[in-house]
Amino acid sequence: MKGYISDFSGTRAGPPPAWKTCLDSLSLDPLGMPKTAVLQSFAALRARKGEGREPIEAERRLLQGSSRVAINRQLLDGWGVNLGVRRAEQKYDNVFYQALVGALSWIVLDRSSGLEDACVAPVVRLRGALRGGPNWREAESALLGFADVSLWKSAGPDEVTLTGVKAHISGLSKSDLEGACQDVRKIAMSAEYWRTVQSRLKNVNAQIAVTVPSSCRLAACQAAGAWKQSRSRESWLGVQKTFAEDVTDVGQRLSTLKAALPEGINWTRVDDRLGSARGRSQRFGQAREPNGREMAPEVTAGLLDLLGLATTVAELRDVLTSKQVLSSLLAGDLLHAKEALGTRKSWRGAAAPLIAAYVTTSYWERGKPGRQAACREDGIDCSGGAVARQLTRVAGILGLRQEDLKP
Repeated sequence: MKGYISDFSGTRAGPPPAWKTCLDSLSLDPLGMPKTAVLQSFAALRARKGEGREPIEAERRLLQGSSRVAINRQLLDGWGVNLGVRRAEQKYDNVFYQALVGALSWIVLDRSSGLEDACVAPVVRLRGALRGGPNWREAESALLGFADVSLWKSAGPDEVTLTGVKAHISGLSKSDLEGACQDVRKIAMSAEYWRTVQSRLKNVNAQIAVTVPSSCRLAACQAAGAWKQSRSRESWLGVQKTFAEDVTDVGQRLSTLKAALPEGINWTRVDDRLGSARGRSQRFGQAREPNGREMAPEVTAGLLDLLGLATTVAELRDVLTSKQVLSSLLAGDLLHAKEALGTRKSWRGAAAPLIAAYVTTSYWERGKPGRQAACREDGIDCSGGAVARQLTRVAGILGLRQEDLKP
């Protein structure tokens, strides 16, 4: 039975078979009722799964001798008397007092998980006292560090509770808490210790691991960079606004290009990516107070979608412009061709894209014979490296099979 009470490292299992025999034997003990209550409470808490957000009957029973739901010397001494342990030097070897300290420890452990990463001294001390076989004297001393904090909500709105302190670090990683840890270590134990700890931890934010593509010049990318730096609600609102605006803008540009380009282009890949970006924009809009750690991967993926769409729009615009230039030149409209040429930022190395656009236009107009005519009958070298690469690129952009444009 002592082994079961002393085990804080294993699974949250129920008591061994001998436990019931022990409880049954207490019916003849003058102190049987409090001893039974402690053992039953320990077993219930030892086997409980989860974090113990709401108190169970076993916890209320153990803490009913306290003026508040906190662990103090009065509570421990009162139970010591009820268990027949009056001499201090004897209580740490008494199995019932060990069960009491163990049960109270489980109450605290369930409500303080993660606070050791924030260097909260009583939590660190208690876990250290229980590690590798309990030091019951040290564990009792550590429990008294929770005398000035309610274990769960029981009084006014300004009451500091252990569950409330823990809530401030929910979702934060150990690396998020590194800076706060140094400050919390410096807080001296006093009646205001827990209020001071809460004040420090409530201002800790998650590190935001957003990866902003270095080549991205979109407003959403700039806003994501600002959010990564400041981690403020205002900067998150900037991400929401600019991402939504960029998604709307790229959607409108794609719609215009679809109307201008010939039928037969496979838009599935582009439409899927645009749908993904729109879905993320909606989720961002619903996250008024986002957890940066959880939202950062979503933002990173959204930026990649946006950047990919913006790149596709630019490539499609170049293809359309090349087609317009060629059509104008073939029609003898040099003025229109010149105007179309002016829409490209750079025409350096544009011969290959123009040839690719001409071949593609011929394919659209007359199918395979048109492509063959463009490459062979007009004397254009479509097998050259630069032109072949452009044909492959254009086929990919437009959703055509590469063999459709091969000479």
